[in-house]
Amino acid sequence: MPNLTAFLPFLLVTGLLGGVGSVLRLAFAQINGWLPWGILLANSLASLLAALVASGFVDPNAAIWQTALVIGFAGGLSTFSSFAAQTFEFIREKKLMQAIANLFLNLTIPLFMVYAGIFLASALLK
Repeated sequence: MPNLTAFLPFLLVTGLLGGVGSVLRLAFAQINGWLPWGILLANSLASLLAALVASGFVDPNAAIWQTALVIGFAGGLSTFSSFAAQTFEFIREKKLMQAIANLFLNLTIPLFMVYAGIFLASALLK
């Protein structure tokens, strides 16, 4: 079991940024149209941020910030459950084109954002 006193800053900062990410996700979730665009945006931005952090854009020696940004903020911002529930709802409502589009876009755009984040971090860190 980790030393709680040493671990407490990680818990507090990660929890705080996780809350901020969750509130921002709630705001993004209001952006709807033919698809739930806000959830796609939230998942994509969280993937970009995680890639930037993993690529060393955030000081690798600042583990507390890496943890807080990826697990806290990006984890709070992104949501697999909302995307899955929305896709299921499209299927239930027999809106198969929307279900397929939502599934495809929520799997491909965040993945592309990971590649973009790695490329961006590499370019900026040179």
